[in-house]
Amino acid sequence: MFPDKYNVQEFVPTCAYTKINIGGPGRYLAEIDQTEDLIALVRHCIREKIRYVVLGHGSNVFFSDKGFPGLVIVNFCTGMKLTGKTSVRCESGMALSALNRWCVENSLTGFEFSSGIPGTIGGAIFGNAGAYGKNIGQCLMGAVVLMPDGSVLSVERDFFEFAYRDSSLKRNRGIVLSADFAFEKGAREKIVHKVKDILAMRAAKLPPEHIATAGSYFKNLKDEAGQPIPAAKYLESVGSKETVIGGMRVFEGHANIFVNSGSATADDLLKLERLLKKRVQEKYRLLLEREVMYLF
Repeated sequence: MFPDKYNVQEFVPTCAYTKINIGGPGRYLAEIDQTEDLIALVRHCIREKIRYVVLGHGSNVFFSDKGFPGLVIVNFCTGMKLTGKTSVRCESGMALSALNRWCVENSLTGFEFSSGIPGTIGGAIFGNAGAYGKNIGQCLMGAVVLMPDGSVLSVERDFFEFAYRDSSLKRNRGIVLSADFAFEKGAREKIVHKVKDILAMRAAKLPPEHIATAGSYFKNLKDEAGQPIPAAKYLESVGSKETVIGGMRVFEGHANIFVNSGSATADDLLKLERLLKKRVQEKYRLLLEREVMYLF
């Protein structure tokens, strides 16, 4: 089925590869740390008509209780090289936190917003991750992308059609292999201060790192002027913080974050999602949209 060099395993619990710790067994799973192997393995799946998904840190995703019927490729490609005095190329499996630290160490500004955001470069581009009015699309210059037909493209930022928590990758199913970023020189003291401020703000309202969660579950909404309105505002008003279904509960500090208490299933999470969507829709005639990815 697969070449031996990729060490593909069978029936591995996918929950072990998601931060929310939910998911049944993956039919196949491989951990890959070389970009050329990632390309070759995806091309193998295309030729053999095997379903596949490429996963980073699994911080914004959960799997079905039945698992995944194809190949789960866990991306551990973390290479990085300078392309200029203030620019860098990162492989897509690199952690956002690693790039954030590198920027601080080199007195580069423009990436402070990513402080405390879990996940990888590839996943962040896929969902246009961001916080406090900034997002990764604003500092991305271009990328190398593996397309569903097996071709590899060098693309510029416009290719991604970035929008709020969205990119073209959600529609064209491309996989980021590496990404080019450009930053600006700044005063290290100011950069450090900003990073500390952001981490403090996150710590005040978000669960500690060890808590099993997928982060903000629903996308924020917009008012008539196009200004963002936190989904948590509506969720809190319909009593979401008191809601528990099976092993899932709503985090007491944030109405749009759902926590696995230790025994939760995907079915519990989907039931919680449907219940809270219904409450908000009935009270406000608004339809919440899931930000977290569900794989089945």
